[in-house]
Amino acid sequence: MRLNQFLVPAFLTCLFVFSVPLMANADNAAWQHQATTYYDSGDYDKAYKAYLKLSKQGDRFSAYRVSYMMLKGQGTKPNVIESFAWAAVAAENGPTELKEYRDAVATLVPEKKRAKAQQRVGYFMRRWGPEDDSAKGGSRGNCTGSRLSAVCDGPSSSQQWIKWRNDVPEEAVIFENIEALNEEITSNPSRLQTTATKG
Repeated sequence: MRLNQFLVPAFLTCLFVFSVPLMANADNAAWQHQATTYYDSGDYDKAYKAYLKLSKQGDRFSAYRVSYMMLKGQGTKPNVIESFAWAAVAAENGPTELKEYRDAVATLVPEKKRAKAQQRVGYFMRRWGPEDDSAKGGSRGNCTGSRLSAVCDGPSSSQQWIKWRNDVPEEAVIFENIEALNEEITSNPSRLQTTATKG
């Protein structure tokens, strides 16, 4: 009898601890489905708000979608710097096509705004990026102040560093590449795992 007095509360505690993340994931899946429904029906204002909420909770696909919507001016004003910052969050430790998308958006950032873009990415990474000691900015080898520094030793073990390009293709070519990447990314959003963020 005494053993049951300890086992039942311990079992219930374990059940609660393990079920909370599952409920949160189910809630995120429902929110993402709703956001996608809004997006597909052309209600970009509601879709943007829903995706933004999920982005701030660490949903990689939603961070990508916010970036894409900011780039296209869907449900929000176009803003290439903020779009780039969300693209960097989505790409961090993510699949190749998200890194290619981030790099394509980087080519749209005007040279005179690159320092501001670096600052925004640093802020976004600290605030909503994946938990990773190297994502806190600072310096790494010859890369000082930002993972996006123009002079870098190369990729770290946890992320790919970006070098700004001076040989930027024409904007039409960049957008054509972005649209092709969008098709690839949105064809299977569930495989883009949720990132762990700093709450």
